[in-house]
Amino acid sequence: MLQKKSICELLETRRAEIESRELAVFMVDEYHLLWGDSEGYVWGQKKERVSIPIVNEKERQTYFGGLDYNFQKSAEEPYKLLQLFE
Repeated sequence: MLQKKSICELLETRRAEIESRELAVFMVDEYHLLWGDSEGYVWGQKKERVSIPIVNEKERQTYFGGLDYNFQKSAEEPYKLLQLFE
């Protein structure tokens, strides 16, 4: 809550510049899309554990986005991770 209060106070002190569009304010965030959960069935003997290796249980993509406060326009960009285990 302290961080939100300090951000609000900072924006209030710069209100005139923001409203006159001399100062641009962006709200930035990231989000993660997940898909491809592992599902399935396997047949085996009772009381016998069946093990199946799974390379990647889920596929995921991270996006970073920003919203221009004055113009109410947004932009999103995918974040490409370095593939260490190819």
